[in-house]
Amino acid sequence: MYIPNRTLSNVIVYPRGYVRCFADVSVSSDTAVAAQMVEKIKAVTQGFLQQYPGIARSQPELTAIVTTPVGRKYLRVKFRIWPSRSVPIEGAYKNEIVQTLRTLDDSYADWMVNIATEISESPKAIAPFRRKTRAKKGAP
Repeated sequence: MYIPNRTLSNVIVYPRGYVRCFADVSVSSDTAVAAQMVEKIKAVTQGFLQQYPGIARSQPELTAIVTTPVGRKYLRVKFRIWPSRSVPIEGAYKNEIVQTLRTLDDSYADWMVNIATEISESPKAIAPFRRKTRAKKGAP
């Protein structure tokens, strides 16, 4: 495929080559139910990667359950994805997690799963290349 330089308007260089995407999934305060939720989250995550193999640069990491100062418990799933590939995580992955965890807890709601993306360093935008035009003879 040939792309002429004049059609490129912006080029962004991602210093690390990937974007971080975090899924914070609320889990139950009941230890037994929370363990079942973690297993379901692992299964959904593996199925998601099989369905969308071109998104992730590596296997996602699941952290230990974190408890906030107000007592909310959540599990963080860390994705390293290619730039501009977070839409399936924000849509399909989140919906599947919510639907799966509703089988364990009828009151599980959409707001209990939060998706955030982060670029660890500021991407560097490269200014578009502009050809210098030669001044015509006799022009100031």
